[in-house]
Amino acid sequence: MPWPRLRRTLIRWTPGLALRALALDRDELAWLGECLVARAALRAGARILARRTRLAGVEVDLVVRDARAVACVEVKTSTARAPGEAVRWRPAHRVDRRRIERQRRAAVALARLLPRGEPRVRCDVVEVWIDRRGKRFSLEWHRGVERPLD
Repeated sequence: MPWPRLRRTLIRWTPGLALRALALDRDELAWLGECLVARAALRAGARILARRTRLAGVEVDLVVRDARAVACVEVKTSTARAPGEAVRWRPAHRVDRRRIERQRRAAVALARLLPRGEPRVRCDVVEVWIDRRGKRFSLEWHRGVERPLD
């Protein structure tokens, strides 16, 4: 059935419209977060090398190349934050030490695939907050994550 594919295409190319028009399930919300992060990276001058790829048995949401490094990016999306609301927990709290170690393993595998002389490889975590009405979102990009965020 073409409907799920059409929904994913709508989310990828018009995330703002998808945010307002569709009731998103958990997987679609994750895909929306990844699309928003990819757009933000492109606007900042980075290149998207891969989406939802597997490296060393680890699924990496995005592989992004910016001026400083190539990054294995873990995206965490949540609708739990409204404008002005105090933050009790963050989407990045779902990235524990074990997940960071897996991302690091993927980064090492990626570094082996890159030609010599390429920039270093790092692990990033991006938090995406979408307000409860689905009209606004915000991103917080954490570069070079070595341990769980507080």
